[in-house]
Amino acid sequence: MEYAIPPFILILVLRFGFPALVTCFFEKFSEPKVESARQKNNSTAAMPIEQTNSQKTAATRKGLDELKCRLDQRKQ
Repeated sequence: MEYAIPPFILILVLRFGFPALVTCFFEKFSEPKVESARQKNNSTAAMPIEQTNSQKTAATRKGLDELKCRLDQRKQ
């Protein structure tokens, strides 16, 4: 009995054709929306302000002082 579509051809279509169709669909319909959303978000987002070394040092010292106070309270 012969098949209308040989199984080998059907397997190749499922293996390569279906993923290609899905990729084409998402490139055509999803990517433009994502790209426009990224452009909107990038234009309104504020640039993060980096801390200077002295600010980092002050924050670290403050954290260490708080830890020292907690340890001293625990010892008492």
